[in-house]
Amino acid sequence: MDDKLLIALVAAGSALLGAVIPTVFNFFNNKKQRDFEIRKILLEKQKAAYFELLSCLQAMINQQGNEDLFRALQVAGNQVAIYGDESTSEEYLNYYYALVSGAQGNRQPLTSKEHKDYQTKIMNAMRKGLGCTGQAQVDTFN
Repeated sequence: MDDKLLIALVAAGSALLGAVIPTVFNFFNNKKQRDFEIRKILLEKQKAAYFELLSCLQAMINQQGNEDLFRALQVAGNQVAIYGDESTSEEYLNYYYALVSGAQGNRQPLTSKEHKDYQTKIMNAMRKGLGCTGQAQVDTFN
């Protein structure tokens, strides 16, 4: 084989390899950046949904029997079902079912202590889902 042809093939192979490596690196780097941005947006939505749920939950505890607050709690619960983690969604549903059962007469209405216990469980599930350490201490002022 001609030396000039061999040198040209090696040079072409080196140029191709030199072009492919940065392209592959950029592809994976851009994918990681996109995934990070998506996680960041979802975390912000999750925090907003959690805050809305806690606000509605506290309002429900303070003004039991208010239908408008109950509807707001349902909307906030739906946001948590979409953006929240599984544990928080389950704890909210347990609270929601207890509220509905009490309203329908299937059980006694929730006591102040039961509201506080559900609220604590929901908050601790939120903290765990957000990666926070420690347990929440809830004190409701009724």
